Amino acid sequence: MIYLFGHIGIYKFSILKERNIIRKFLLLESKPVHYPKDKSGYRADLIRIIEEEKGYLNPSFSLKTLSKDLGISQSHLSRIFKTEFDTSFTTYINSLRISNAKTFLSNSDFSNYT
Repeated sequence: MIYLFGHIGIYKFSILKERNIIRKFLLLESKPVHYPKDKSGYRADLIRIIEEEKGYLNPSFSLKTLSKDLGISQSHLSRIFKTEFDTSFTTYINSLRISNAKTFLSNSDFSNYT
């Protein structure tokens, strides 16, 4: 039992260390981005929630949850995405997730991950 608990403790500790490394890497990769003028008044809030707070990394992040956070309807939010970002919500979120995955895959510190 002692061996088992020791093994589990060491394993969990190594996972915790890896998570801290990933979090530090994510914070270092954050760069301020300047966007064009806001047409709808929601652009700053959208960028804050999605990119700065890294909402796109949450697997359950959706148009529904974002619309609740902003207090507007899903259809209105979808139209805002079309006008402000010239793309759909899903395409925008997936492109952010893909670019995030590319940074991890290109970094040699994370070569042991699949």
